[in-house]
Amino acid sequence: MATSLPPAHRNRFSLPVEPGRRAATLSLLMVAGTGVALLVAGAVGTFLQLVVFDLEEQESIGHAGAWGYVAGFFLLALMILPALAGVILGIRARHLGARGRGTAGVAVNALVVVYLVIPAVAFILFG
Repeated sequence: MATSLPPAHRNRFSLPVEPGRRAATLSLLMVAGTGVALLVAGAVGTFLQLVVFDLEEQESIGHAGAWGYVAGFFLLALMILPALAGVILGIRARHLGARGRGTAGVAVNALVVVYLVIPAVAFILFG
């Protein structure tokens, strides 16, 4: 007689099955995605500042003229896109029934967007 083996746990850390919980979990994971986007935007911004635009270390990218402003706003968009996706996923989670976690995802990601946008716009425009 063959003995039964436990099922293989290939998807050990899989996302929840319910669509509302899945959207809420992804919404909260977008906070970590925003952190990664911040690191990438910082590296790209430093490269643009020092190599492409040939600015000093303390000069803002806005001192490079029109192309500096364009690059600054694209870097800002790169930084906030994961958090905006998190807000959208949190709203979707609320509509799918995960009200508590969806609200948490919306609130956390919206705070991250506000925290990033206000200083970044001020730094780009006023140096």
